Amino acid sequence: MAGADLRGISFAGANMAQANLSGADLSGADLSGAVLAGANLTRAKLRDAKLVQTKGDAAVFRSADLSNANVQGASLSQADFRSATVHGVVWKGATIRRAIIRSIQQLDCAALAQAAGFDETDREDGQCR
Repeated sequence: MAGADLRGISFAGANMAQANLSGADLSGADLSGAVLAGANLTRAKLRDAKLVQTKGDAAVFRSADLSNANVQGASLSQADFRSATVHGVVWKGATIRRAIIRSIQQLDCAALAQAAGFDETDREDGQCR
């Protein structure tokens, strides 16, 4: 499914563990409760996507666009968010322990701090606005 146009499609509860979704357009998609553990979402477009209660531990979101995505209650420990766009993401109740959060411009650490494990993330000093 790499590079596929999957805008607005519901994948709620789907098992997409280890899936290659690199470059896919998942804007507005519903991934609530989906299993994305270890999935490759490098350069994926997830603008306005719903990832509530998603299980995305160790998923790769490098250079992905998660603008205004809702990841409430999602499990994203050890996920890689290097160079991702995370403006407006709703992090409340998500778990991001040992996630890699580097090279992100204007990171809103106040919003990110609503996620469990924020103090255990791998992020650069002075990165927060």
